[in-house]
Amino acid sequence: MERLAGLERLAGKVVGITGAAQGMGRCHVERCVAEGARVVAAAQQPGPGEGHAGGLGGAVGKEPHT
Repeated sequence: MERLAGLERLAGKVVGITGAAQGMGRCHVERCVAEGARVVAAAQQPGPGEGHAGGLGGAVGKEPHT
């Protein structure tokens, strides 16, 4: 995901997002990263977003399910 030119409103911020594997949560993750934030993404179940964090340039932290 590339950053949006001129939209660094969240630069230097850390954002926590739940429900981040799909739908609105995933969209929020993408937008926050595009605006310069580092994101902690949480999802209740593994699924469609499992490999999503790697495609966002290291800006998303992911804790494996146990």
